[in-house]
Amino acid sequence: MVLAWMGAPWLTAAVAGTVAASTSPVIVLAVSHEARARGQVTERLMLMAAFNAVIAVIGLKVLRIVLASDDGTPTEEFTRASISALRVISGSFLLGVACGFAMDRLSPLVRGTPAMPVMQIALVIIASMLAAQWTLSPLLALLVAGMTARARMKHALTVEPHLGSAGAVLNVLLFICLGLLFSLDGPATLWPWVIVIVLARVAGTAVAIGGLARLSGLSLRQAAGLTLALQPMSSLAVLLAADTFGWSSQLPGAHTPTVQALLLATTLMQVTGPIWTQLSLRHRRARPTTPDAHAAATLHRLRAADPGRRARTAARQHTGLRPRRRRPRDLLRVLKNHTGTWDVKPEITRSMIEIGTSIQRQHSVLLAELRDLRDQLSRGARKLNIGIAGGGTHAYQHWSEQKIFPGERFHYISELYGYLAKQFTVFGQHVHVGCEDGDRALWLLHSLSRYVPHFIALSASSPYVQGVDTGFDSARLNSVFAFPLSGRAPFCLTWEDFEKFFDKMTSTGVVNSMKDFYWDIRPKPEFGTIELRVCDTPLTVEKAAALACYLQCICRYLREQKPFEPSEDDYLVYTFNRFQACRFGLDGEIVDPKTKERHRLRDDILRTLARIDEHALDLQALDASNLIRDSLFVGNDAQWLRGLRGSGRPLSAVVEGATQRWMGA
Repeated sequence: MVLAWMGAPWLTAAVAGTVAASTSPVIVLAVSHEARARGQVTERLMLMAAFNAVIAVIGLKVLRIVLASDDGTPTEEFTRASISALRVISGSFLLGVACGFAMDRLSPLVRGTPAMPVMQIALVIIASMLAAQWTLSPLLALLVAGMTARARMKHALTVEPHLGSAGAVLNVLLFICLGLLFSLDGPATLWPWVIVIVLARVAGTAVAIGGLARLSGLSLRQAAGLTLALQPMSSLAVLLAADTFGWSSQLPGAHTPTVQALLLATTLMQVTGPIWTQLSLRHRRARPTTPDAHAAATLHRLRAADPGRRARTAARQHTGLRPRRRRPRDLLRVLKNHTGTWDVKPEITRSMIEIGTSIQRQHSVLLAELRDLRDQLSRGARKLNIGIAGGGTHAYQHWSEQKIFPGERFHYISELYGYLAKQFTVFGQHVHVGCEDGDRALWLLHSLSRYVPHFIALSASSPYVQGVDTGFDSARLNSVFAFPLSGRAPFCLTWEDFEKFFDKMTSTGVVNSMKDFYWDIRPKPEFGTIELRVCDTPLTVEKAAALACYLQCICRYLREQKPFEPSEDDYLVYTFNRFQACRFGLDGEIVDPKTKERHRLRDDILRTLARIDEHALDLQALDASNLIRDSLFVGNDAQWLRGLRGSGRPLSAVVEGATQRWMGA
């Protein structure tokens, strides 16, 4: 419309607008790969780059029909041109869909082998040859094939974006082709047209994305980043337009300034486009609005946390689902309008969910919320004939039978870690403790390292894996150990040092957010907390509340009395102590990192309970301490499960017993 207002013939303006709507998929893919960008913006960027190119191809074909109409072409020829264009569009679309389905079907057979890129290239060649043979559009067919494969395969679709010297030659050839179309007649007069094309393109993209941002779950900042990232124009669309219309030879009344300005704008935006895309993706990573945050941005939130957060806790549990008829997914729908302040959401596989409490200060209030959570969850599950159980593992499920829950991050983890993602169908309790600032959070994190075996042994409830008694009280943590970024956090006692560490890790591309670390205890800067992650999910919510408050009391004891200063040497015995707790539970032995003396875990927990009794009294958590003390003599949940099995019950009955215990039946 703007070009037409400036005096360009409407058909020339329409062709220019259609070409300008396209985005260069090659540049977007290459820059996204170099920036190691992942997330909502990147996913939409990939999709919209391909979608814009498809729209440009279809738009040019439709304009060709309109051109035939305006030329006064006889009705028979106009009809023939219309049918031909529709045949090209529909045929190319169907060929692309078939190619995408073929890639989806063949990829599992060769994934992870050198044959994978060979198969992809072969399909591209076959699709291009068929399109040429059937006088279809190879570009449209390949774009639709990529979109189809991406939609079906999600993160399982991997393509190497760098084509080495061949890719460099391709880019050079594209610029040469643009140069052949371009003339130097009056270049100074073209800049107003160039500026209009570029600004109109930016404005149109911004309005479209901004209008749909909220509907698609993007923040305004993410929408702005996506707008910038889509700016590289596609020289392929220009070449397609030149081939379709032949510019001035076939385009009646072609406006030379508009055509030449379009070529110049395309060249300009293709040269500078990678800069805008890279800045957009880096800006999105450095200043995200989601909880997955870059250290430099979100860790400041922890510094600014309310001092009153100290000694506040929140518990999150992963629980196992036992669907008898209905899908576990239905449970999330039933619980969508629950009345509690807690939350429930899916986890990486469809056999587990995550439930979390609100922030709490007192044991009684936390316990009441957990019981309300349990009761509402159990009522919803019974309606669907689903059983819900605690325990760190399902006693006889096999990882190979698990299915990944549909979600961007879940598919990313599945693609990255392979079978480990499905094997990660294990159930743990995470407890968050609020901290005033980053330095205090790190001090507390490393001070708690001595007590990690306590929580492993007390919560242990995963003796069985795939129908076998592992000999471990907590076999769940063996699944966590397999991940490369598990274990202990680096020994940093200042937030400044931790930020430097995090920046180094992100610069390597190994991590994108704090979620990529599977440490036993990790900072959660977006919450202003540290997160203890070693507990199995207890068989009862009463035990879950007691564990959270035991941690709360220890943290208060450490903060107020400072019985020792954490040091790197504390970790000399860390792995050994951790193994003892996993393997033998409360009967395990641990080594004091200072005195080098050995103690039974059960005895060490008893001594700790004595030290924190006054803090438990102040925090109104004596009932929690008493439950922990009683469990030292009764035994942990792993012993309870083995007791059922030892009485002659099959594993199915053991799981049923755990289900009844958690649901309160």
